Amino acid sequence: MTALPIMEQLASEFQNDIPLPIPFAITNDSVLRIKAEPIQDPTSAETKRIVLQLFETIKAAGGGFGLAAPQVGISKRLFICSFDWKIETIIPIINPRYEPIGDEMEAHWEACFSVPMTYGNVMRYKKIKCSYQTIDGREINTELTGIQARVFQHEYDHLEGILYPDKCIDLRVFEDPNELQAFRLWVRKEREKAGYL
Repeated sequence: MTALPIMEQLASEFQNDIPLPIPFAITNDSVLRIKAEPIQDPTSAETKRIVLQLFETIKAAGGGFGLAAPQVGISKRLFICSFDWKIETIIPIINPRYEPIGDEMEAHWEACFSVPMTYGNVMRYKKIKCSYQTIDGREINTELTGIQARVFQHEYDHLEGILYPDKCIDLRVFEDPNELQAFRLWVRKEREKAGYL
């Protein structure tokens, strides 16, 4: 089952009660700095509502690699993500865990809805073994590398109360939106060079 039908299925379940997008919690919001609570029932209506809320929020923002529940003020161990920047490939990740495979790390640029007008160069494990639950309660165990591993680690950090500037080896803060956009385009080219996109 592809990701978009999952979201369409959730939307059909809620019909006229689809949740509205929520403003992002920003840097100093306390919810971003606490360890999120486990999801007790991945299949519950409450969990599905959170997933749909995250989807509607990231869709309204124009898409992105991922969004964690604490970023919209919900302290639960859940995030949605896309590994290729496409809205139709977004999937829910519930109660995730991971561990590195080997010690190899690599640096690359990241941004975050909760840390606006910034980009940071962050060291992360190149390859990880991860597990999570799906919206229908299945347990997934898989290995991720490159951008997929990076996205997973970035979103997982949100569930631990960690923001990416905490791990930066280089942080760029922009005041001019045009400069930010120019840097964003440069980062995209760098990702392409690295085989990330």
